[in-house]
Amino acid sequence: MLEVQIAGFTKYDDQRFVILVHRASRRAMPVGVYGSSAWEIEAAIDGWRFLLPYTFESVTHMLEACGAAVEAVHITELAGDILYAKALLCAADHTHEIAIRPNDAVALALRTGSPLRVSEAVFEQACVPAPDKILDDAGLVRIVEENRRKQVFGLDEVVEGVYISGARRMPDPAAFKALGITHVLQLHRANATWPDCLEVFDNQLEDGEFAPKERLARGVEFVKAQRAAGNKVLIACWEGISRSSTFVLAYLVDGLGYDLRDAWRLLRARHHKAWPARELWASLLAHYDLPYTLSDVIQWLSEV
Repeated sequence: MLEVQIAGFTKYDDQRFVILVHRASRRAMPVGVYGSSAWEIEAAIDGWRFLLPYTFESVTHMLEACGAAVEAVHITELAGDILYAKALLCAADHTHEIAIRPNDAVALALRTGSPLRVSEAVFEQACVPAPDKILDDAGLVRIVEENRRKQVFGLDEVVEGVYISGARRMPDPAAFKALGITHVLQLHRANATWPDCLEVFDNQLEDGEFAPKERLARGVEFVKAQRAAGNKVLIACWEGISRSSTFVLAYLVDGLGYDLRDAWRLLRARHHKAWPARELWASLLAHYDLPYTLSDVIQWLSEV
């Protein structure tokens, strides 16, 4: 494990990142932060105080009241571009490993003053050289950009001729030609420039919102028509996590007759990043009149 420090907080392409630096090797890596953790991290870095304690400040007080302490926080694994982390909690002479989101891990380390470490394997995959003026915002942004260029654009085939991925990191056109992909179902806003060799069908949908039935049907019909014509199709949203997964599930259920639970298991086996937002799961359940509830879905997610 490499002990790292927090170099700063920046915004890039409408997303927030905290930059971790290993000073001895002059290398750094970004960690995307979301939701309340972003406020916690930014507040801790800038020395803000709130009228009432925020989440991890309260967690710190609760641990102290129970005689427990955070021994360290570790970022342990990188699968695709998803980071995994654990908090090492010391209580009653025992150390417990608690799974935690990486952005929450950073916030917890800041609030508790505990060491933040990254596995050498993860750091090697995600790090880039740190610029001299690392605390300058331009230097922080450069680290994020270099990290994005370093990451691999993954194209995962779920069933024959149907692929899934995110569009944020575009590969060389040769990658699409090698796989024989000719058509794209684009679900994110049109801020990606696809190679000329691809025919793009725009079916934009906001992530985390309930999907209209006609929007799902429109996307599924496009994929069905292309497969019937013998074409290979990429279903893509910006990150390849939520919207694209939803439309793959819709195609498997509506186009190929899969049971939703079996479709989910297949998708997760082929594309580990798959994770539709709650409202998109609700869309699938409602529009296809399936014999499941969101409670069933939560149980499936817990099996992952």
